[in-house]
Amino acid sequence: MATGTGAKPQFAISLYQCINKGRETKNVIISPFAVHLALGMAFMGAAGETKDEMASVLNISKVKAEATKLFARTIHKYQRSSTLSVANKIYLPLNKAVHPYFIQLSEKSFNSSTENIDFSLSTRAASIINDWVEGQTNGRIRNLIDPGRVSARTAMILVNAVYFKGLWKIPFDKKMTRKSEFWIDEMKTVQVDMMTLDRGLIPFSAVEHLDATAVELKFNEGDMSMLIILPDRKMGLSDLETKLDLIHLSTLRKNMRSEKNGTGAAVFQEC
Repeated sequence: MATGTGAKPQFAISLYQCINKGRETKNVIISPFAVHLALGMAFMGAAGETKDEMASVLNISKVKAEATKLFARTIHKYQRSSTLSVANKIYLPLNKAVHPYFIQLSEKSFNSSTENIDFSLSTRAASIINDWVEGQTNGRIRNLIDPGRVSARTAMILVNAVYFKGLWKIPFDKKMTRKSEFWIDEMKTVQVDMMTLDRGLIPFSAVEHLDATAVELKFNEGDMSMLIILPDRKMGLSDLETKLDLIHLSTLRKNMRSEKNGTGAAVFQEC
């Protein structure tokens, strides 16, 4: 679950719990960061009760000027990053006019452009959008929009593309990847490849109220890192997922400590 700097932890957790409902036995990968930015653009064009409800869900200020600063700060922070690139775009029907202030705000605060296309030509419209997304993600994301989701009744399409390719600050050594047991249930295991890290300082913390342990793996650039929260019990993942809203990430990071792990090794399942 990638949150990113701009996505509020509460929003990220709520989104994950909503999407994960009914999929507890499957792998779920989402980017609340991307969803937060796309909905943030929509929020800038909302008013009245809709605006207030969106602010509540996104966990941002109802005052647009304050919310704008949050999104702009996040976008501009990574504009020159070689690790993370963020792009937003607004697609509108032909002959659909949008208030110039909204376009200006989108360009300045979200680094977003606008384009008018014919939604009634669903296949062509989807192709235009998909080509843009593929180009913004170095070919990693293809066919994002299904032509069946576009029609003459489509009022607007907000697209967010996030491309991330980070290198570990402390890289894993391929030679240290070895087979080990992975628990499928309380009784059954399978042999899988495990990456092993036995050098450097690894921040970690016991999270007792969640019956879990947190480990932070830093990336080579900036303040970005991967925060992993693992249940202490073999089959404790489902219980941990129900308690995610009890996590305070800022407090968790403050409580983390680093020790030379010469007496042991950090082991991770290789994906």
